[in-house]
Amino acid sequence: MRSKSPTSLTATIHVSFDYHEPEPKTGSQDDIDLLNRIFDQASNLPDDMQQVLIRFARYLAGLEHKKEGWSP
Repeated sequence: MRSKSPTSLTATIHVSFDYHEPEPKTGSQDDIDLLNRIFDQASNLPDDMQQVLIRFARYLAGLEHKKEGWSP
């Protein structure tokens, strides 16, 4: 008796994903107070200086994303 090649194949694939929610960054009360003072002072700046701060913040955010392995 001669064996034939199978006409169809069925496979079961098991996949598991391991995802961990990133820990939220928490700041100390001193950090929060410092940021509040910066925001208060920035609100009194002329518009062109506020734009400089906004551009700088976007630059820093881009550096943080690149450090994590992706770009905005």
